[in-house]
Order: sequence, then C-alpha cells, then structure tokens
Amino acid sequence: MNSEQLSKLFLPFEKLENTSGYVEGTGLGLAITQKLVKRMEGDINVESKPGKGSSFTIDLDVPTYPEYHEINFQKNQPKVFECQEHKNHNHKNISLQTTQIVSPPKEKLVYLYDLAMSGLINDLLEEVDELEKNDDIFIPFSQAIRQLSEKFQIQKIR
Repeated sequence: MNSEQLSKLFLPFEKLENTSGYVEGTGLGLAITQKLVKRMEGDINVESKPGKGSSFTIDLDVPTYPEYHEINFQKNQPKVFECQEHKNHNHKNISLQTTQIVSPPKEKLVYLYDLAMSGLINDLLEEVDELEKNDDIFIPFSQAIRQLSEKFQIQKIR
C-alpha cells in the first residue's frame, strides 16, 4: 500500500482494491479493530511494502485469564444455588469506564479479529454473545464490541 492508502486504512467503510480489482467486506473490520485495541489501551500498527504485502501488529497488555479449578464437595457441606437473575445475563448497565476489560483467550481473539476483518459483524456479535453467556468475566469485553459495532449502525446500512 502506498502512503495515501495507509492514511485511509482505518477509516470506516474505506476499502482498498486488491490486484484483481475485487473488494471484500464492508470496510469496517480495521476501523472496529482499531477502536477495540485503543479501548484496551493498546496500539495497532501496519507496515507495508507496495507490491510485496503488509504486516499488522497489535500490542496489548492483556491480563492473564485464571484457570478454573473444579471444587469437590463433601457430603455434609451446604449446597450453593445460582441466582436466576445472574443466570439470565441481564448485565446491560455495567460501566466500561470503571470495569477492567478482560480479553478472551488468544484463539478466540484471533477468530473475532478474523470476523471483524471479513466484515461479518452479525457473526462477530453472535460470538461475543456466546462468550458472555459462557463466562461473566467477559461481559465488559463483549459490551465494548457491541458498542463499537452499534456506532457504525450496521442494521441501518443494510
């Protein structure tokens, strides 16, 4: 990519033609990725050599995700029941300003990144919904993804 193309690379709906002239996606993947990386206090950089290719790097300080250990209960111990409200994942009012965002494991991040880069926003949102359902620790992360996608008003565009 030349310097003019690089300056437009992270703009919403900006698409660069490839050598065959075919352009994929909506032009939102890199814009969403950049906003997400900035929200996580990281940096995204690109190096490009015209005619040879481009290399993207993302630099994040990501807290490690603790492993869960199964707890074995003995016969006389009290039982713990989940609160139904907690199970429904009705956590729409969590403030992203005061909550630490914990990112999912690397494999999941790579998959979410690929969906964003491909412009598959609905698939991306379905994946973050599942992530949130599987573990409440990812609620701030999934809310950040939803907020970023809503700012682009995907449904109105389609």
